[in-house]
Amino acid sequence: MALADLVKVCKGQTGRWPDGKPVTIIMRQPGSAELKIVEEKIYGSTSQEVRELIGSANHNRLDRPAIVLGNSDEEIIHKVESMPGAVGLVDVYSITGAVQVVKIGGKFPLESGYPLHGN
Repeated sequence: MALADLVKVCKGQTGRWPDGKPVTIIMRQPGSAELKIVEEKIYGSTSQEVRELIGSANHNRLDRPAIVLGNSDEEIIHKVESMPGAVGLVDVYSITGAVQVVKIGGKFPLESGYPLHGN
């Protein structure tokens, strides 16, 4: 997945995958330490602005929210497992065999050049 496509998913701008499944991104609460890098590199916004964007993105999604928040990586992974078409943002060390890791910008999380690495 290209970084630009991930940005669209995270902002609720992509409604369906090419196979027709609804798109939902599942991530930690805005303002949490775990979401800091995403707020900076994906949203380019403050925690409050991300909260407002989530409300706006979910407003017209009656079938399923565009963005769902979780309180732990384990909760996020469980939601991804149970929701076809969902993508979750978790710490690489929380990933289990129950979910598929998606390359971002052609890179896996532990590869050099992965776009969501901290500075």
